[in-house]
Amino acid sequence: MASMSIGGNSFTDELETCTYIFKRFPVVETNGLGEAVNGGYPEITITYSELSESNFAWWASTICTNLASKTHTSATLYDDQGDTDAYTNAVVHYPTYDGIRGQWYQNVVVRITQLS
Repeated sequence: MASMSIGGNSFTDELETCTYIFKRFPVVETNGLGEAVNGGYPEITITYSELSESNFAWWASTICTNLASKTHTSATLYDDQGDTDAYTNAVVHYPTYDGIRGQWYQNVVVRITQLS
């Protein structure tokens, strides 16, 4: 059963079947003592090798409202340990893809940034 959601819109099981990368520390530098210093907010990259036309529309129209990016004030998403975390800020960027084969979008990538 799907357990992620953005803006009150739940992921289907098909939408949760993806390559999912959670970057807890998107920017890491080393200070003068050799210690890791991070900046920025966590971000997520979701990749689908193929995505149906209706599921692409879910990202493009429902989540991004056909904008280049859309800020949502509620999201429940997985972290890098497989737990779900609630966020009050999530910027979802319009999905990119490599091509369309029939009614299937190929190599779809969705970025979610500014998680807090």
